[in-house]
Amino acid sequence: MQWDSDWAIVSSRICTRADRVAMRHARKMYENGFRFTPSDTSLRLFIGRYIRNNPKVTDSQKKELGITVPDWAKSSGPGLLQTHELWGNVMYGSHLMHFNSITIAGRRSHALDESMKAIMVFIAFTDPFEQSAPPIESFAYDGLVKRGRYTRSFAPEHESKRAWYYAKAMYNGRTPTYSAPSNFWSACIM
Repeated sequence: MQWDSDWAIVSSRICTRADRVAMRHARKMYENGFRFTPSDTSLRLFIGRYIRNNPKVTDSQKKELGITVPDWAKSSGPGLLQTHELWGNVMYGSHLMHFNSITIAGRRSHALDESMKAIMVFIAFTDPFEQSAPPIESFAYDGLVKRGRYTRSFAPEHESKRAWYYAKAMYNGRTPTYSAPSNFWSACIM
């Protein structure tokens, strides 16, 4: 309503600079509004709240209205369609150190795929004679892989225990998506 009254003054061409500024401000409020006010009915907020983000409005309906349709393939990562299989092993160990190698199955390069953001490593500890991996819930995040290598140093109290590892790929995108867990690998801590 403010824009209508300001437009009536400016369109009559008998106006001052302050009237033109007030009209531009009223138009901006009419189009953009205040995002944190639930009762605001500006155009962009109305379209965003009730059309663009409404799951009942299809992409073809949004195209007909001239609203930008988000490209979900770019914004949400590869999901389950392009998951990468990861393989890890302890290359060698020294006193209270493990030097791990993590590779993407089918690739010789240790470089991350363009859809990957990082490779995360998880770790759990068991008795040294345990031959099966503990449940996946007992693993804790331990760090990120750099150039296909992951070095883990241990505290003296971990000596003579078995360290179990697995890796997961984290993909680029607006919402975090992850690959399936890799194979479990382990080695005793010397």
